[in-house]
Amino acid sequence: MPSQQSFRIAIFTFSLMAFLVVGCQAYRHQIRVPSQVGSNQGSKSANATRSSTSTEPYSENQLVSYQEDLSVRDKAEPNGATTSSLPSQLSGEYVPVPASMLAEGVSYPTLSVGLPRPQTGLKELPKTFESITLEEAIAIALFDTKVLRSLSADIVRNAPNAASSFDPAINATDANFGIDAALAQFDASLNASALYANNDDYFNNPSTTGNATEVQQDLTTLNWGWNRVGQAGTQYTLSHVLIHDDNSNPSVLFPSSWENRMEATVRQPLLQGRGTLFNQIAGPNSRPGFLGTTGILISQSNYEISTGEFQRGVRDLVLEIITAYWQLDLAYQNYETIKSARDASYETWQIAKARFENDLPGGEADREAQARGQFYQFELQLDQALNASSQSNAPGVLQAEANLRRLLNLPQAGDQLIRPADAPAQVASVIDWPMVAQQATSERVEIRQQQSRIHQADLQLIAAKNFLMPRFDAVGTYRNAGLGDDLINDGGKFAGALNESWSGNYDEWEFGFTFDVPLGYRQARAGVENARLQAARERAVMTEIEQQILHELGSALRGVDQSTNSIQLAELRRDAARDTVKARLAAYDADAVGFEDLLEAQQQLLDAELALHNAKTDRELAMSRLFAESGTLLDEFQVTLSQ
Repeated sequence: MPSQQSFRIAIFTFSLMAFLVVGCQAYRHQIRVPSQVGSNQGSKSANATRSSTSTEPYSENQLVSYQEDLSVRDKAEPNGATTSSLPSQLSGEYVPVPASMLAEGVSYPTLSVGLPRPQTGLKELPKTFESITLEEAIAIALFDTKVLRSLSADIVRNAPNAASSFDPAINATDANFGIDAALAQFDASLNASALYANNDDYFNNPSTTGNATEVQQDLTTLNWGWNRVGQAGTQYTLSHVLIHDDNSNPSVLFPSSWENRMEATVRQPLLQGRGTLFNQIAGPNSRPGFLGTTGILISQSNYEISTGEFQRGVRDLVLEIITAYWQLDLAYQNYETIKSARDASYETWQIAKARFENDLPGGEADREAQARGQFYQFELQLDQALNASSQSNAPGVLQAEANLRRLLNLPQAGDQLIRPADAPAQVASVIDWPMVAQQATSERVEIRQQQSRIHQADLQLIAAKNFLMPRFDAVGTYRNAGLGDDLINDGGKFAGALNESWSGNYDEWEFGFTFDVPLGYRQARAGVENARLQAARERAVMTEIEQQILHELGSALRGVDQSTNSIQLAELRRDAARDTVKARLAAYDADAVGFEDLLEAQQQLLDAELALHNAKTDRELAMSRLFAESGTLLDEFQVTLSQ
């Protein structure tokens, strides 16, 4: 049976282990990874877009709902904080899903068949609108954005690859290759065990056990250890073993004995695996090719690339919002222009109809039918300008307004239609080509991402060369032991195990070197060559990226200049068309020209005014594309990113 002393030792050891575990957990929770790493992406500060890293599900009362007047849109964050409310915008209403349909533990958006029906089949535009500036549209679209929207419907076809504000944080918290995973390779590790064994052995050769044929033993073994790898690759190990042996073997010195052993080891790589830089690049447990391991510098570089990918998504979203905004403005302008042409053609038709009914000159049946046909042609164009869907070449007002609503994360329909408050610029901007070219080759996020990849490849080449050296380590070990009849007793030699350890009579140490080298370095040489090729590839890709960016920037500049020239020519064409209509109307009243000449002049005026609207919209879109290609689009609209 085990002795009471063994039980007391076991209880003490378990208590010590629990204390050490709790202490390590408390120390671990004090560790914080800097909220901002790297130099490329970390300079961005918060303003319009918040990169949320919380993954807590929202409760039902925290989900966003649009009220009829949409004067307030407050949403409680998972941590209890409250975001600022949106300005009053277009209305709509979400009807929540019945609670009985919700799965337990899963949060659902408050969408249902009760959503407002999309606007369709209108005969004419309403009299009142909700005006919105372009900056307001961008701010609304980016407010608390978690998934970056697009009209291309990629979110439906390829949901796993949808860009979101969670992506940088997901990259940083990857348990295998994230920043914490890289730092964890240098964390200390504590291990402990407490074992009790009751042994009842028999021996066929009693000469080995002091003529005892049967030996009973109560054995308690308490063990704890600590190990850690330093930033320079140094391995530290501490271990302590305490043994209580209570047995009936008559040949032992003490029937009930205590043994205490302590050992400390330090291993320092001198060639392969040595140095802070190598371990921050590859990690302390790396192999050629860096399979399954990564250092903190590589993890930070991956985080910067992921943050840049999110910034690209925000830029593309802003560019798509700008495009949808000006397309909606163009749809309104086209509608008003066609409506004016239709009204004018109606008056012309009524004149021809009155002459036809009164049998007057110029009122021939074919002329009345021709005027009537042109009126209905304009009526058809007006209906298309209002109701044409996205399948047509030019979406109508309703579809263009729905497109903008989608990008702003608003319901498809509200009490009032959105109408752009901004008008296309009247004066063309002067473009300084050397300046925008310099901005494009330094500010574009693609350039910064590729610079991170080049830096990453250079670091991996440095680490790969380290494997061309043999593994040559210096090892030093210190041991201390003690044996005693009791655990603590200063009554003499072997009276207490700890007293013997403290006396230093049984100190031991060793020092030496270990050496390991693969003959030929076949794998290491392949790793170096692979890293060198990867670095050369990334530099070649950088050259092509710069050339492609300058090519796209040149195309954008040509688009700005061409659209500016088109506006000037379209204005001259419109003025000429107006003069033609005025002159032919006077000539028609004097019976100097035929009726078809007047109808032709009205059609030419409509075409000229539509072309002018298109040219003005094209210049706005061309300017936005120029900002995007030069890498200044977000700065132009004061959009910044926060961690």
